[in-house]
Amino acid sequence: MAGVGVLERPAPAVMQTRGVLMSRVNVMLAMAALTALAPAALAGGINLGGSLGASGQVSGSVGGADMTGFTVDGFNTRGGSGNGSSIHSDDPASFSLPMFGSDGSKVYINTLGASATVKLNEGFKSIGENRNGQIINGSRGNIMVSWDEQVLSSKNVVTVLFKTSDGQDIMPSGVMIGNESFDFWTWNVGVIDPINFQTQDGKVALYAATVSLSRDTGDSFYSSKSILNKSVSSPWGGKDGGVTQIDVGQGVNYIRLRYEIEQVPGPGTGALLGLGVLAAARRRRR
Repeated sequence: MAGVGVLERPAPAVMQTRGVLMSRVNVMLAMAALTALAPAALAGGINLGGSLGASGQVSGSVGGADMTGFTVDGFNTRGGSGNGSSIHSDDPASFSLPMFGSDGSKVYINTLGASATVKLNEGFKSIGENRNGQIINGSRGNIMVSWDEQVLSSKNVVTVLFKTSDGQDIMPSGVMIGNESFDFWTWNVGVIDPINFQTQDGKVALYAATVSLSRDTGDSFYSSKSILNKSVSSPWGGKDGGVTQIDVGQGVNYIRLRYEIEQVPGPGTGALLGLGVLAAARRRRR
């Protein structure tokens, strides 16, 4: 018989029953949180297979994203289009290099013009011949483009690279088409087909943006300038119409554009945060 003011320790069977009940409650709370996902995530459906393993891992999918390996306590996730990336995987975007004539004409240095596209992480791909290249061994060489996204701890960096395939100048001096001279040029990124960000309005916060020019195919850069609030501004919708350049006859054969952007939470991140709160509440009840 316990003394006054002394609490009796629940019998093991009672504690085990409570543990089972709490596990069931946690599963129900987790399911409730997941069903509160944003409509974009719900578009892919929820399929958890009704299982929460002994390690707390869920199997199934949410919004089309593989949730296998998700743990209520550890937030371990695998698959989906998140993983810190702000851009949809395999996203195609348009790239081109326009030049401008003395009579106001615009002609593209890359012969495929304004609508040439390259996919994210595709590697260097031709967007047409170099209209301004000298014919060497029967070819003027090509304008090549590559772009990728680097995921950092607190921001992401989108890098776009233009180069000539044979090291020739992108914009030599003395370019003439008919009687018109061409002495100015720029870059276009996403003007026809924008970079596709994983946000509801397709825009992200832009922290910094620069253009760097090289004469030695990117080994070094003789010019690097900010283009923020010039050709691009925040929030950024994935388009850059360029800043008119007067670097003619300078041997430019490599252009690097860098955009520092915010990280966009992947689908279901809100639900995962909700599950974190539930997990903390569960631990406090123990």
